[in-house]
Amino acid sequence: MKYDVCYTDDLLLPVNPGIQDDTIMIGQDTLEKLLVNQEWNDPAVRRFLSSSFKATKKFENIRYSGYTNPAFLVRDIKSGQYSPKIIQLDWDFGAGGDAENYIDELMEISTAKIFFLSGNDTTQEIIDRIKERKLKKSDRVLGVFQKTHNEIEINGENNLIKEIVAEYTKSTKILMNIYGLEVSFFPSVFLPSPKRFWMLESILGKEHIKNFLQKNAVISENTTEELFEKCENKFYINTKNTRIYSQNGIELHKFYEDKLNDRPISAIYALKNYDLAILETAVEKGTSEILTTDEK
Repeated sequence: MKYDVCYTDDLLLPVNPGIQDDTIMIGQDTLEKLLVNQEWNDPAVRRFLSSSFKATKKFENIRYSGYTNPAFLVRDIKSGQYSPKIIQLDWDFGAGGDAENYIDELMEISTAKIFFLSGNDTTQEIIDRIKERKLKKSDRVLGVFQKTHNEIEINGENNLIKEIVAEYTKSTKILMNIYGLEVSFFPSVFLPSPKRFWMLESILGKEHIKNFLQKNAVISENTTEELFEKCENKFYINTKNTRIYSQNGIELHKFYEDKLNDRPISAIYALKNYDLAILETAVEKGTSEILTTDEK
């Protein structure tokens, strides 16, 4: 099931985007293609979208969509065409901050949780307005974040992305039965969906996983790291950084005429630097080609 995140901002698009109709929902594929444009009405929007897509890329179910006007978002929710889990609402929409006029309606017609964004230094003012409207009593209002042109604000934007990922993880807890144990599964960058969990068995071994889950009964980003930290598997990288070898496939480097780096890398280091599918292939076949960042 898709986990839709909606970003609504009148400055959502670059200058001359080449889109025939900006009154309809703009999907993530279109937004990603638009990022090649260098000239934006608000460069902070381009930077934010780029960071968002990069940070959520490994989560198979998170999908971004955008609207240039909250009225279009309201229209599609009412018609049943769209049901976002999270709405990022630009508070500064329109000359007078007109987005505020849509808040009550969005709270009524959807179950989405809302983050407010501001391009001006008005974060505290927005917080005060939220308190006045008693919206803060609702657990669906998750925070206010500043969106500016200044590089110094990048950390603030990244914090928003982390909040979105945390909310996604919290909202998509899945109970799984693994080796007769009931386990709580939380999507993470390592395991974006339950089906990816089974890759761990070939890499770490059934007994290692089973013993760990008997003590923890949780699969999350932290526990996945702990699983790999205690794994004795070692991997070897060729000096060209194009191929990875597991211990059982070390002799294959002669077939590929590869020179290997002197020191092996630990399983936890490999997990954090290479896709899980690459490690699974390396363990099962002895070696795997390393994909570039763009190919992952």
